[in-house]
Order: sequence, then C-alpha cells, then structure tokens
Amino acid sequence: MGSPISPVIADLVMEEIEETAIATAPHPPKWWFRYVDDSYTCLKKDQVDEFHQHLNSINPSIQFTLELEDSKGQGLPYLDTITTRRGTQLEVNVYRKPTHTDRYLDFSSHHSMCHKRSVVSTLLRRAQNIPSTQKGKRDETKRVNNYPSSFISRCERLLSKLPTDLLSNGFVVVPYVQGVSERISRILRQQQIKVAFKLLRTLNNLFPPPKAQERVDWP
Repeated sequence: MGSPISPVIADLVMEEIEETAIATAPHPPKWWFRYVDDSYTCLKKDQVDEFHQHLNSINPSIQFTLELEDSKGQGLPYLDTITTRRGTQLEVNVYRKPTHTDRYLDFSSHHSMCHKRSVVSTLLRRAQNIPSTQKGKRDETKRVNNYPSSFISRCERLLSKLPTDLLSNGFVVVPYVQGVSERISRILRQQQIKVAFKLLRTLNNLFPPPKAQERVDWP
C-alpha cells in the first residue's frame, strides 16, 4: 500500500492466478473479465461452485467471493453496468446503486459553463456507450433533465465533433469568478493554453472542521 509499484505487482499476480485457474479448470468459463479487483464471468449454474473452489485453491492467500445473478431477474451488476437476461439474449444497461439520487450539478449554480457541459457530456456518453438496446439509450438520455434542452443540444453537437486543438502551450488553473474568468480563459486559449477553473468559496472553506478551530493557549 502506498507504493507506486504495488498496483502493477498486484495486477501481475492476479493475472497469473486467473490464467492458471482458467487453463486447469475442468469446466472453464465462457468468458472472464476483470477490472482491478472485480471479475465478471459466465458459467453454467451447476459449475459455479466447482469453479469457485478451484479458483480459491490456486493461492490460499487470495480468496475470491461470489455474487450470483439475481434470482428475481434483476440482473447482475458489474462496475457501472448491469446485465439482465431476456430469454436467450443479454441486455446491458447503466447500473446505479439503490442510494443513488440522480442529483447532479445544478445549471443555476455558480460554476463555469465548461463544468456544466462536462456533466451533460458525461451522461450523454454513458447513454451512447453502455445500453445495448435503443430503448435503453433513450431512457438513459432522458435522465439528463436538469438542464435546458437547448444547452443539451449544444453539448450533443460538441460530442459529434472531433477535437481540433490537440496542441498546447501549457496549462493553468484560474480562480473562478463568474463573468471574469471566462474572459481570461478566452485570451489564454487564443495562445493555445489550456485552462481549468477552481472555486475559491466552498463549504469546506466557509465551515472548517471543528478540530481546526480548537486552540490551546500555552502559558
């Protein structure tokens, strides 16, 4: 933990365990995907326990836990996706935890327009790339409902264009003051300098933690 080389070594160890387990399994999975410490695999129901035990026997120090497909047909979540069986077909959609509130950066908040465009662009990209059906793409696009339709349309047009300013003469962070920072940004971008905005007045600045307010007066 804390060393830059730790993730690389951990990934190499996991890859070795996976390759050994799949190559020596009596019934190897139909597919196996992994991202960091989350794996996603397809097996017949009567082969799940056997493969799970075989996987945990490769290295006793590394034990895998198991999460099965929902018996109520609600699907199996993996990262930001959820896979559901529809007969013999697999349907993929965006997964959100039950505690997700669907609240994003408000359009009327004191933030630069590029931050708001980033919110909309992220949701639109998610709607385009994750759902496997046209209905899923439409339903996901409707979640971008906290912004004016004209603003969403502009973001859609920007997404369809390839970036043309790949070259850069530098990068600066500008304190955000509405109406002023945008002008500074335009001047800097004319010189091919990339600009990011940083808010100065945040809740963390306005309300410091209680420990920061404690003072000890020494005699």
